[in-house]
Amino acid sequence: RISDMATGLFLQHGFVTVTVAEIAELADVSVNTVYNYFPAKEDLFLDRMKHVTQRVARYVRARDPGES
Repeated sequence: RISDMATGLFLQHGFVTVTVAEIAELADVSVNTVYNYFPAKEDLFLDRMKHVTQRVARYVRARDPGES
């Protein structure tokens, strides 16, 4: 949930401008809770990127031979 909230804010406002405090407020948790799960703001971004990369990899592997 925290990661989902962060991703939404990053998409709306850009990674650089979003603060951990804003993420915490939107996720209805404390800043300390965010840092317990994600030691740095970059970890929030990378958490979702890992998921997206895995989905793309599954899609590519599922293609029929010769399919582009």
